Amino acid sequence: MRVIDFFCGAGGFSEGFRQQGFEIIMGIDNWRPAVQTHNLNHGLNDEVMDVLDFEGDLSRINELPDTEVIIGSPPCVTFSMSNRAGKADKTLGIRLIEAYLRVVAVKKYQPDSILKAWLMENVPNSRNFVNEYYTFEDLGLSEWAISIGHSPDDVALNVKNNGDLLNAADYGSPQSRTRFVCGEVVGTGQFPSPVKTHGRIDDGLIPYLTLGDIKQKMPSPLNN
Repeated sequence: MRVIDFFCGAGGFSEGFRQQGFEIIMGIDNWRPAVQTHNLNHGLNDEVMDVLDFEGDLSRINELPDTEVIIGSPPCVTFSMSNRAGKADKTLGIRLIEAYLRVVAVKKYQPDSILKAWLMENVPNSRNFVNEYYTFEDLGLSEWAISIGHSPDDVALNVKNNGDLLNAADYGSPQSRTRFVCGEVVGTGQFPSPVKTHGRIDDGLIPYLTLGDIKQKMPSPLNN
């Protein structure tokens, strides 16, 4: 299945999907070095694009290719607890999230939609600044919703409670890195919560990986 990666950066989220057999067909980011790196990593030729461009004219969203999967990692800087103890202005961060969700809603409900799943990830604190759900009106899609037979007050996307806090260490990464991940498999409306693979041996799980485990597998940097 094909994937578009919003706020793609160098392509880490894309790479996870590529390793699972998905086809990455587009990366969107407003920083040229990131787009160039994503292009190199995934064999693409994308140009710089700003997700805020999708706040307005729907034609910009309609120009995007239709894919079975949409993923996005909105910038976490304003939500991070390390940024002035989490008290930084959240305005831009919220705008970026809602611009992304607007794209998802259009691709989900457009006639002949092929969207099968969407995901969004961010730092844990971001969960406190997203809505439980977003209506079409919340996403600036009132007129469009009416044109396709929906009410502006209809729920377009469930977000806050349709996700979980996931720690990368629980899935084999040698790092404790927790993120809020939300989204849905469109056919079920449910978040595809992954099964934890690493943890306490007493719980029947694979032991957590450590940096030491990784270093033991690497040759000495002095080895010719």
